[in-house]
Parts: sequence; C-alpha cells; structure tokens
Amino acid sequence: MRRRANVLAASVVACTLVSTTVAAQASSTTAALDPVAVPDIGTEVWLFDERDAYDFTKREPTIAPRYLVYPDEAVDAAGAAELIDELGLATHLTEYATRAWVINPTNGVSYDAEADLESYFSLLSELPRQATWQHTNMKVIGIGEGATFVNNVISQNSWSIAGIFTHGGSMSSAVTPHAPIPAYIHGDATAADQYVSANQAVPVSTEGGVTVYEDPADPLVRVVAAADSGQSLAESFSSAWEHLLSHNYRIYLDDNNPGRVDPFVTRDGFALFSYRLDELGVRQTPVTHPLGSSTGEYMWQEYIPESAAEAPAGTLPLIVLLHGTTDMPQHIAERGGWIEQVAETGAIMVSAENQGSRFGLLNFNADSTARLVEHLAAKYPQIDTGRVYAFGFSLGASQTQSWPLEQRDLFAAVAGLGAPFGGGDAQIALARSIAAPNHEVPIYMLQGVNDDIGQLPVSASSRSVYTALRAYGALNGVDVPQAPDLSVNPFYGIELDDQRWDKIGEKDAHVGTLSNDRGVVMKLAAVSDLAHVNYPLSAPDIWEFFEGYRRDTVTGELIFVPSFADVRWHYDQAVRAGLLAGELATEIQEAIDRAERFTDGPQHRAGLAQLDNAARTAERAGLDALAEALTKLRQSLS
Repeated sequence: MRRRANVLAASVVACTLVSTTVAAQASSTTAALDPVAVPDIGTEVWLFDERDAYDFTKREPTIAPRYLVYPDEAVDAAGAAELIDELGLATHLTEYATRAWVINPTNGVSYDAEADLESYFSLLSELPRQATWQHTNMKVIGIGEGATFVNNVISQNSWSIAGIFTHGGSMSSAVTPHAPIPAYIHGDATAADQYVSANQAVPVSTEGGVTVYEDPADPLVRVVAAADSGQSLAESFSSAWEHLLSHNYRIYLDDNNPGRVDPFVTRDGFALFSYRLDELGVRQTPVTHPLGSSTGEYMWQEYIPESAAEAPAGTLPLIVLLHGTTDMPQHIAERGGWIEQVAETGAIMVSAENQGSRFGLLNFNADSTARLVEHLAAKYPQIDTGRVYAFGFSLGASQTQSWPLEQRDLFAAVAGLGAPFGGGDAQIALARSIAAPNHEVPIYMLQGVNDDIGQLPVSASSRSVYTALRAYGALNGVDVPQAPDLSVNPFYGIELDDQRWDKIGEKDAHVGTLSNDRGVVMKLAAVSDLAHVNYPLSAPDIWEFFEGYRRDTVTGELIFVPSFADVRWHYDQAVRAGLLAGELATEIQEAIDRAERFTDGPQHRAGLAQLDNAARTAERAGLDALAEALTKLRQSLS
C-alpha cells in the first residue's frame, strides 16, 4: 500500500499519540488550507489533503480519521476553506496527517436524495484509486441542510462509515438509520432519539447538556445527544471528537481486499474497533537508536501497557511485530489486533521498522533484532526474556519464518499471516544444520484462502511456503514429506493431527497441528474469506499458541508450559499408541475435564485433587509422560 510520508526527523521524542480533545481549535492565527477540486464525482468537491504532515510520531495512517463534510449551502474554494477553519479542522487535519472533502449539492442549490447519494458512492469508489482504503475511519459531518441530508440519506447508507456528526438540520420520522452507526447529534433531539433506537443504545451519562448512549453489547456503538446552547462549529466539533469521533474506526473484515470493496453493493463485513489508546491503557512511543551500529539508527514503535509499571522484574512477555511491505510499523500493531491483545494480557510489545532504508534508517534483521531484545530487556526489566515471541504479516511473516533459523533460541515461538514465500532449499539446509534436541522453535502459520498474494494451496515450488514447513519440520523433529499432497490436505498438502474446520475470530478456518515426541510444535491454519490483510481477530488465537512455550534463559532449551492443552496432547498420544483405552481412558479423561472446570472457579482445590488422582492413575498404568504432564500442571496451578 502506498503512502506519502516525511523522512523521519533526526530526533524523535516519545509522546502519547491520542488525546481526548482536539489538540488545536480554529483561531484568528490559523491559516486556511488550500483546497483542490476533485473531478469526476458528479458534483463539486473540495479536498483538503494534509497527508504530507505524516511522521512517525503519528498513528497508523490507514486508520487516520478522514471526513466527508456536507455544508449548509454550496461553497466555493474560499468558502470551503473558511468552513474547515470554522470547524477547527485545519490544525486537526495536520495533527492527524489526514484529509477532508467538502461536498456541494449536485445541483448547486440543495441536496437531492438520489443525485447526491450517487455522488457519495462515487467518492467512496474513487478513494481506492487515490491510494487509500476507504473503509477505515471515515467520518461524515453535516451542517444545517447538509445535516438534514446526512440524517435522512447517508444514515441509511453508512455501512462503511465510522461515525456521523450533525450540527443543526432535521431528520424525517420515516427514516431508520442503518445500524449500528455511531452518531453525535447537535441540537435535534428527535434525530438523536432515532439513532438511539436504531443502535439499541441506553443512556450511560449526562453532563453539561451532553447525553451519551451506548449499546450494552458494544459500547463503541454510541450515540451522543448535545443540546444547542449556542456553541460554535469548532466547539461542537471538539465535543463530537471527545465524546464520539475519536473512539472508533471501522474496517472491512470480509472476503475481499478492503481496497477493492464496491460501496454500491457491499453491505456486510464492516466491524468497529477502538481508536483510543488511552481507553485501552496502552502508551505508544516511537524510538530511534543505533543498537550498537556505527552506520545509522534503527526505528521501532513501543507499546507499553499502563499495568507494566507495577509488574515485578522478569514477569512480562515481549512481542516483536514485523510489518508487511510498504506498511508502517504502526499498521500491524493497530490493524492486526495486537494493541488490544497487549491491553488484555499486559505484555510489552514493539513493532520494528524492518524496511528502514526507505527512510534513511537501518533495516532490522535477525542479529539486530536480537540486539533490540537485549536493549529492551535492559530498558524494561519487567520483560521475561524466556517469553519473547514474534509475529509478522506478509513480508514480516516470511521474516518470522527465516530469522529464527539465524537466532534459534531468541524466540520462544513465532507466527506469521500471509507469508508470500518460503526460503527454498537453503532454508531447509540451514534448519537441518542447527537442529538440536530440546531447541525447537514452535511456529504457527496462517494463510487466507482468498489471498491472491499468499501461498494457498501450497506447491512444490522452491518459493512456496511449503519449503518453510519442511525447514521447520527439520528444525523441530517433525517428518514433513518432500512434496505436498493436496489429497490429504487441500491447503497445506500435509496431513495434520486433529485436522478440522474451526473458528478463528468470526471466520471459518481449516486447522491442525504437527508434533514431535515432546508436544505440538507446528500449527497451520487456512482462513476462509480472508484476503491479503491483517486479521485483528486472529491475535487472541495466536497469543494462545504463544502461551504454550517459553525458553530456559540459561540453556536456551524450549519449555512446554504446563496447560490442559499439553495434558490432553499427552493423553491423545497414549491413546494413539494403544497404551490407554477402555475404562481407564474414560476415568483419566473425566478427571481432566473436571479439573479444568473446577480450577477456574471456587472449587479450585477440588480441581487440584482431580489432577492428583489422574496423575496417580496414569503413573500406575505406566504412562509416565502423561503422569509427568499432569503433575507439572498441578504444580503450576497451586
């Protein structure tokens, strides 16, 4: 994806990147921006484009807020600039390095439900050709007659819109907004009530003439009703930003590439996500540092949860993210669901600029990533260097496949989505040369079934990700055939343990695992209806995989973390080997099931007793590996 970006300044200071109010409002000293006319939309449209203001201190550019503005009456270039200034948008657009379009009525006088809806769709269709993704964080602003048009027409065609702000105007009682659509309604209580009803929202707070409503099932589906007490446009927009517009963005999660979505026909697949890092309790900081190099600096983004400050030394995992070609480091963190994961788990996370040379910086590789981990462990002693994990998307996914072969014991586990290639015979040979007992590198490979850049189904080509599977088979002591056989698995060409259709987030996925004699070391997933995009709902599933592994920080050996999943793996191995069957198998399985139910509640002690009983039963039956797994789990839960 192409972006316009400034070269990183020589010094970048740490900063918190999202405020709860508009940083700067319109003032007499604010210079109006110069608009550009947008052709071929069917009406007069004035574009204000501040993307050149982007630098690494800002948020991910593809989810920057952008605005469609419908004025009270048709305006020329000077009038459009004056309106942007009156809204307080001039400095706001620069702060977020983003854009706004002021859209006049097609007839030059008043908005028409059919003609101006067509121009609205035409503009949404044009945006991909302007090198952007339209379905991310688009907000619609309506003023006066423009507000009436937004309330009556855009609200019914708002599948891809992240929020509506209307100032004045009215709304027909016959209109039902397309739900869910977050909306800030200034002055028209009747319109606010209609949005509240459509969004199934209930009141949660009232202060200073502003009432906030939320859908109990999804607080991002919000309506804010503001009484008209003579606020200026800038004051009204500032309140709308604080109470609603800054809270979310919307992205497309269905089966197509977001840049190819046709807004005329696409109705489903758009999901709301939180935009406010302060609400998630995560601080984002851009950093540049030489990491021991005498030839330049590296750059990365740090994501530190508020809870990390109180964490004891050596207790927090570290996640290293590697982004896709031409993306920014923020992209994989914000579009991949990883900020939410950090907020939930308390992990420390960094997103490395693995293509730094395009900005006059150094490119990360395996060795410099090892130095980055060392640097971060010194900076944040809370990091547990035995729990360092890597996740990559696209090019970053291929790097997460290859770099552990150069720094074998750096990561406890790795994962990648949408890797466009494998490492060929050289990667396989390297893996064989470094393989050693107890030094596995668990890997979770995900590919989208609809990904026209990715690698499904695999092939026998040296560029196929199947060569990466062979490499990790060699590294992890798993027998992976020399050539794929799509008759046993239509996606990856290798028969997997527990091969099945399951859910990853909201999508169906064909999943399975591969194991050595110690446990699961490879997991593969083919995700239906997924193109070559980050899939934020996969992050919890990947994190669950990561949690199963850690490294001995002295020897570098891989440790399988005690868990019910690990216990069940040992149980299944005993059953497959014919060592466990009949009443004995049922007795142990039921004890494991009861233990899992009990240990996560008030019957915790009873759950521990069930594990003790199962371990003794397994030991008497000569099932030493299962007995050991049960004992370790019991000890970890005590």
